Amino acid sequence: MKISIKGILGHLLIIFGILIPLIGFFGMTWNNLTAQKSYQAFKEDYSTQVDQMNFQEDLEAYNNKIKNHDQLSALDPFTVENYKGSYEIENFDQDQVFSYLIIPKLDIIRPIYLDATNDHLAMGISQIDGTSLPIGGQGTRSVLAGHRGWYNDVMFLYLDDLQAGDIFFIDNGVEQLKYQVTDKEVIGPSDWDKLSPKEDQDIVTLLTCHPFGPPRPDRLLVNGQRIIEEKENIGAENLQTETQEAQKDQESPRPSQIKVEKSPTSKKLNKIIYIITGLLSLGLIISIISFIKYLIKGKRNQ
Repeated sequence: MKISIKGILGHLLIIFGILIPLIGFFGMTWNNLTAQKSYQAFKEDYSTQVDQMNFQEDLEAYNNKIKNHDQLSALDPFTVENYKGSYEIENFDQDQVFSYLIIPKLDIIRPIYLDATNDHLAMGISQIDGTSLPIGGQGTRSVLAGHRGWYNDVMFLYLDDLQAGDIFFIDNGVEQLKYQVTDKEVIGPSDWDKLSPKEDQDIVTLLTCHPFGPPRPDRLLVNGQRIIEEKENIGAENLQTETQEAQKDQESPRPSQIKVEKSPTSKKLNKIIYIITGLLSLGLIISIISFIKYLIKGKRNQ
């Protein structure tokens, strides 16, 4: 058996045919397996920098500006290209992670970036400029956009599995804000009047394309209202115990410790992703070994 151009091209086509989908599935697997570690690293890094940042006033000023607008000035991130907002927040780079979105039911732990640019949407979940920043507060409504699946991440693929009563969290490095899903609705890409803040509510809206299968001309909204759990008054004899518990509470619970019934589709999807990644990896290794053997045998026969 001699080496031929046809033989080389045949092996290379097989290798690249496996490698291309493997890149996407490996990205999904990597994001799932490293999400918890990245989240904890964010919390540790943020806690060491927070005293130096001092941008809380800028964040609140941004949200107050949104509240004072008579009409919501936001653009659909999936139809507008090359758009970039201006936040005017000192000591903060818009390309760095702002906070983390945690949806236990969907097994989602993903970074939140300010401004839903194409780059930010490719890296995680993005707050849409013109809506409130996800820092909490009455009269705020932050809209967080995510792809309905991306080439290397499932993102909001199964967002529609969330139902009224389900819980999600936003962790900004200092505190963990808890939201409960209240309702879902489908709107057009320009129906931004339906996303205006409500005076007495603290709302976060998760937004993605709809329906599940392409084309996806509409937008799915999952609205959540913040839950603030008040602690009961305690006696002096329990003060020390309560103080110790409060110190523990400063560290937000890991998403894996939040006991919820995970979505069956989400669990099934992750298993499928891991299996396909493993099979493609094995196929790539076998193909490369086969190609090497082909080259070695060909040289011997020359």
